[in-house]
Amino acid sequence: MCLLALLVAGCGLPTALTAGPESTYARPFPPDLLQYEQLDMQARRKGHELTITNSSAQRFEASTIWVNQRFSHPLQSLDMGQRVTLDLRQFVDEYSEHFRGGGFFATQQPADVMLVQIETERDGQIVLLGLVSVGDTPN
Repeated sequence: MCLLALLVAGCGLPTALTAGPESTYARPFPPDLLQYEQLDMQARRKGHELTITNSSAQRFEASTIWVNQRFSHPLQSLDMGQRVTLDLRQFVDEYSEHFRGGGFFATQQPADVMLVQIETERDGQIVLLGLVSVGDTPN
């Protein structure tokens, strides 16, 4: 009985900005959400890693990082001046398919990172902000 209660409790779907590390955050890109502005923040790809540096003058609370308007990864917070490195292979789409990030044992050609955006809350509204995507091509 306890096992059933644990399974049912763990089946709740996360919201756009509150996915925890143990939950699934697979969801479609929000089609009605237009990019609000372009930030002076860099998203640098190196191999299968994506390093985001917050060079803006704002702190981001729980947010979602989007790659190519398809693959997402939750971000708990990002302070001013903070740098976070994410494994591109951990990004998923709405069908729980992982981003083809490459790497030594990769069996498929790595996908390009063309567009990086952050979905966050600003003044009580959910907004989409663009990041400057720079860096290597997949190896």
